[in-house]
Amino acid sequence: MSSRPQPPPMVTLECPVPHQPLQDSAESKQPLACMLTEETTTGSCDKWSVMNSIKADLYTPRQKRQEAQRLYQKAASFSGEEGEGKQGWLHLLAAYSYDPNNKEIVHNLVSNYEALQYDSIGYSTLLDSQLSETDRNQLMPLERQAQLSQSLQHAKDSMDEVLNSDEVLNDDCSSVMFSTVVSRWNMTTILPDTMNQEIYDYSIRQYEQLKQERPDLSATDLNHQFFKVQMSDLDISGSYWGLFKDIQGFPELVAMMRKAASIFLSKYHGIEIESANRKASHPLVVWVSVHTAESVHQPHVTEDALIGGVYYVSVPPGSGKLHMFDPRGKHPMIDLQIPTSPPNPPFHRIVSLAPKESLLVLFPGWLVHSVGSASVKAFGKKSNDAMTTSSLSPLSSTAKYRVSLSLNLKGEWMDTSSTGFGCPTYSKTIH
Repeated sequence: MSSRPQPPPMVTLECPVPHQPLQDSAESKQPLACMLTEETTTGSCDKWSVMNSIKADLYTPRQKRQEAQRLYQKAASFSGEEGEGKQGWLHLLAAYSYDPNNKEIVHNLVSNYEALQYDSIGYSTLLDSQLSETDRNQLMPLERQAQLSQSLQHAKDSMDEVLNSDEVLNDDCSSVMFSTVVSRWNMTTILPDTMNQEIYDYSIRQYEQLKQERPDLSATDLNHQFFKVQMSDLDISGSYWGLFKDIQGFPELVAMMRKAASIFLSKYHGIEIESANRKASHPLVVWVSVHTAESVHQPHVTEDALIGGVYYVSVPPGSGKLHMFDPRGKHPMIDLQIPTSPPNPPFHRIVSLAPKESLLVLFPGWLVHSVGSASVKAFGKKSNDAMTTSSLSPLSSTAKYRVSLSLNLKGEWMDTSSTGFGCPTYSKTIH
């Protein structure tokens, strides 16, 4: 491997024209220009299938193909000069992650790797793609595939010798520098059995009253207005929404939220237990969110919250999922100026979490998140899928609304900006 030709730090090239020439746009006839850096070649090909599986529950096959084409045409719009070529390459890789059986996209990737004499990476990309054997043979001659296959096998054999050696290699510690911790807590056996039903009944009674008063609002806007009603109680009294006082187990739920927050800070962000407990005792704002099958919540952050979270009260079949955006691809401040803007490659993953009754989810306040649309037209209708309803509680299986408690633990984003697993966290200059 050491004798393999190495490109300079930045290598700009025009992607070879595929069987059907790729155009920048309807007006332009220039082929796609890409820039490949040494950084993007390391580990960039064997991860996309994993990323694709993460997105599988977010997009339908047709939507994934459409997103691939959008990214592919976006890649074609970059000129290849200076930093633009790198952007074109990253968008091309992102297009492949959504549609690995697109022959045109795969051909562009493989051709670029071959042009840089990274033939083995190009061959690996070809193998990882979902193209048919016939299509793969059209993109790369069988004889060349056989040569590269033999070369890869030799490399694997050498690696196996290293892995099977008697040398013991122990890492001193590991730091997860720029990852995001999302913790899930099952509260089923901790809280009173009747609590979810009580929260649902109280909340929907108030929600239906507001719905009658504001028939002009969409389901999404009505949920936002419901939030404002609840916050008015907080602004006036400095206390939680009045209905919470009458719900058995609510104080215990708040206590468990705080306990989970302390663990979240001390275990995953390296904050000393005493400090974590103190931060977990900060003001905690809790409100009810009510979603129908038609409502959504656009990408957003909680600007003044150390920790954001949600506790699911009722989850009818087909409820919208919690979508979380890689903050490196969708900046919590800059990119939220246009909430619907897609995240930037290579950090374009959107991880989806399926809601479940009595599940508590905690995440950093700076994490961009949203609530997706439901996969059904209406909640509360009897499902023909016995497997779907058999695992649900009587509340969730018949509920007309997806009800949850949203929570914001007040504090600073900075306290969850790093993670620590066995290593000391970086010192902070601001406290």
